[in-house]
Amino acid sequence: MKTLTKLSLLAFAALALQAQTATPNTTLCAALPVGVNQVCLTATTSLVNQSQIYVDNELMTVVLSNSQTVCASSCYVPVRRGGAAAGSGPQAHANAAVAWFALTPGATKVPGVNGFNMGTNVTDIGPCTRTAQIYLPKIYPNRGIKRDCDVGGTLATGQSGVWVDYAPAEGLDFPSPSPLIAVTTNGALSVSSGNYVLTTKAGVIALTLAAPTAGVQDGMVITISTANGANADTLTATALLQTGGGSSPYTTATFGATTAYVGSTLTLKAYNGFWYVVSSTGVAFT
Repeated sequence: MKTLTKLSLLAFAALALQAQTATPNTTLCAALPVGVNQVCLTATTSLVNQSQIYVDNELMTVVLSNSQTVCASSCYVPVRRGGAAAGSGPQAHANAAVAWFALTPGATKVPGVNGFNMGTNVTDIGPCTRTAQIYLPKIYPNRGIKRDCDVGGTLATGQSGVWVDYAPAEGLDFPSPSPLIAVTTNGALSVSSGNYVLTTKAGVIALTLAAPTAGVQDGMVITISTANGANADTLTATALLQTGGGSSPYTTATFGATTAYVGSTLTLKAYNGFWYVVSSTGVAFT
């Protein structure tokens, strides 16, 4: 088995703390059409036979013979395509697309742990400790989801971080579908894509949301639904809620306070430093 050489890791910009190890990745050095079984990788260290490569929503498997020699950089690596992943079979990929490596156990920092989860049950939800993670982001190929442990915002006092969709400043691989996160306490929502449901609490759940960074976090989507009909839960985003109404931007979104309002939902999209209201049901703005 011939081991390939020189791994390139993309920088993780706009992260509050440095992960112990970035999930190995590089970029494509040429476009990859459908039907072509060789992928051009800018760098290739630690890839061996049966390593897997994840590009967009396609998972590929490296297939090397024992006698095969591959160059150290800008290499065409033979692959088997159509592996299990969220996408429906081989796809066309653009030059410079990000290629993530699912290393074999012997090539990983901790044997058997490579940052990939091949199941469909997303377990990276709720509180997290960034320094405790071996690889970030966590990648779920069968769900088309990448998760990161964000320490820039929390859902409750005392949490060191919270799992969010992976969205570096470069805008790579963003957004991915957001697993549902239950909220039972007051606190600040992370400025990242998220899918939240407000559940039972003794009293109003009061959330806050800071401004997204213009030109960097544009396109992030947050959805908040309420399963709590007893209280008028609130989201405060001071002068940031653009509803399209004459008094925009608003500051507070208030969910209805009776059982008739269970299921009330607010969907926000970040743009130019504001949160644009994409849709709202059973929500009042002030």
